[in-house]
Amino acid sequence: GGYCGRIVGDPDLTNVLVTIVFQPLNEGVFSGEVEISFNEKSSVLLSDGRGSLSPLDFLNALYEVGDEPTVLAEDWLGTVRGDDRPPTSFDVFLMQDETVFGGRYYIIFSTTDKGSGLSHYEVKEEDIDHPGFIHGSDREAEFVRAQSPYLLKDQTLNSRITVRAVDNAGNERLARFEPDESMRIADSKGWQVLHNATSWMTELKSWVVFLLAVLAFGGVYYLLLGIKKRRKRREDSIEKDLLREDDGV
Repeated sequence: GGYCGRIVGDPDLTNVLVTIVFQPLNEGVFSGEVEISFNEKSSVLLSDGRGSLSPLDFLNALYEVGDEPTVLAEDWLGTVRGDDRPPTSFDVFLMQDETVFGGRYYIIFSTTDKGSGLSHYEVKEEDIDHPGFIHGSDREAEFVRAQSPYLLKDQTLNSRITVRAVDNAGNERLARFEPDESMRIADSKGWQVLHNATSWMTELKSWVVFLLAVLAFGGVYYLLLGIKKRRKRREDSIEKDLLREDDGV
């Protein structure tokens, strides 16, 4: 990325490009001077249409590291807690280059956050015709941590791409890219995978209902048949008893 003019979202016109906060891995293990310097190969390019190199003066700095945390840490936490502005609006660009990712499709994106600073990006690819699902699958589409450039999983370009930028205070900014019809590659599998799975599940449910109905009908049939047989045996028994009484008389 680059900078030309005012930083969008800077409420105080500070023209501060970036604030770097250093935090030691362990407390109380080091004290003394720390030098912060820029690599001599660093460069600044002019916004003149040619990207000409600009003269650059390096201002290195020495800092004294003490045993106690400075007020900067508290200021930083206050900045994070008080940040209610999402990252700056941004765009998602579809790219293809033979020298990048072997010529496969990928996206690039970038934004800034003048409050608490940018934390990370997340990307979600979901089927254009069936939102909420991964193209060619019956699994739900979900956001995954990502960075630019990002290699697309759906190389047929049948997915709507959503990039989420999250700052350190948890504020979010969404940017979307949806390939138009002319860019989408016909995919014989595509949603057919999910369609077949859904059809199979529907057919399975139909068979289950049919089998349950057969079992229920069979159960009722055998129950009625048992009642009929018991009634027949009772009637035969009564008839035999009557015959014996007649013979006795």
